[in-house]
Amino acid sequence: MRNRLRLIVMLTATLAVAGSASAQIAHPTLRPSRPARGLFGGGLGDLEQSLIFGASVGGGYDRAEGGRISSGPDLPTTVTPPWTGSHGIAMGSLAYSLSRGSVHAGANVDARARYQEGRRGSLNAIGAGGNVGWEIASRTSLSASQGFTRQPRNIQHFYGGWFDAESTPTTVFDLSGATSLGDYTTSQSAVSFQQGFTDRISLNAGYSHHRYFGSPGDPTTDSRTQTAAAGLSYQIARGVRFRIGYGHTSARYGSNEPVDYGGLVMDGGLAFDRALSLTRRASLSFATGLTGARDELGKTHYFATGHATLSYELGRSWTAALNYRRGVDFNQSFGQPIVMDMVSAGASGDLSRRIQAGTGVAASWGAIGISGGAGGYDAYSASAWLRTGLTRELAISVHYLFNHYFVDDSRSLPFGMEPSSDRHSIRATLDLWLPLFTRARRPDASR
Repeated sequence: MRNRLRLIVMLTATLAVAGSASAQIAHPTLRPSRPARGLFGGGLGDLEQSLIFGASVGGGYDRAEGGRISSGPDLPTTVTPPWTGSHGIAMGSLAYSLSRGSVHAGANVDARARYQEGRRGSLNAIGAGGNVGWEIASRTSLSASQGFTRQPRNIQHFYGGWFDAESTPTTVFDLSGATSLGDYTTSQSAVSFQQGFTDRISLNAGYSHHRYFGSPGDPTTDSRTQTAAAGLSYQIARGVRFRIGYGHTSARYGSNEPVDYGGLVMDGGLAFDRALSLTRRASLSFATGLTGARDELGKTHYFATGHATLSYELGRSWTAALNYRRGVDFNQSFGQPIVMDMVSAGASGDLSRRIQAGTGVAASWGAIGISGGAGGYDAYSASAWLRTGLTRELAISVHYLFNHYFVDDSRSLPFGMEPSSDRHSIRATLDLWLPLFTRARRPDASR
């Protein structure tokens, strides 16, 4: 025990680091046997390879108030047409996954289109992403991910843009939350390395790069963000780890007169990867940290950060989750960092073998900018959905969404984005889930 403590002190003094500083918002980890298989999209079993095609077509109705919008620098504010009226929607996706021996990989392509009555043209979005992981040795692994998108600005910006290297990026947001007719392009890359020294001590190091391109004629929101971080974790007991770490972030916004931000990122805390009680139904993870961000005047501001996730399994298929996160997000399109608190909760599962349902709520609040007097914002959303399986490949879905956001100072927003919105949206779709290729894992195959 004394030798283990000595090793921990030596490594911490050398690296002053811990787990990845650019972790995504935490999501509950479900056991392989959950959720229970339903009629639609279920029953494939343990696969080595799969290629799945998905598509949805349908329509719906939006109800919203007209917003006030800035047309450009030193130009008067104008009133935009309301997002009220019927719309048609079409979506298509293709997802590939591979898990063979020490290598796993995934890739996806997602395209969406939405035609709104009373507006010219349509809203379109397209994205692609991929990831690969390699278990080089029993204690050594390497992961990398890459994603691209082209889509309208979306309320999702107010809920953070964190991403990691260990999962295929979710590239395209729901077009029901579009806040502007203007498009933007993103490129996000991440790589991480894990090395175990003993059964309890391991090192994690990572690098991420995020690039944002605004609409033509809007150079102020062109941005680049880079983060490098590394850290140590110590397994206290089975399913319980302690971690501590350090990293650095640098960000540049604008192409004509760029503004630079940057600073240190530290995180640490306990991570629970097992049930908290005598049952196997509840799990909790959390971590705390500190972010130092340098503003455009060269002054460094420090912010306490952290995240926590509580999930609970209900019955055979239902899972409820509660998430909280506080952080400084450099990976967004507002032309400067955003300091945010976010809380979300939701539940989903099967009502019967044919019927699936889910609901969720989320709230986010904070400031756009890190200097004193930065303008604040708040955002709320609520959603609910119900899906009825007609066959294993076909289903009918109904989805409801309400979203709200308000920004104190519209000058902090990209040109063309409304400073406030309250919108109700409901839609019905016919959904197709079609396995184009599957290969079951051999009974003697390693995992």
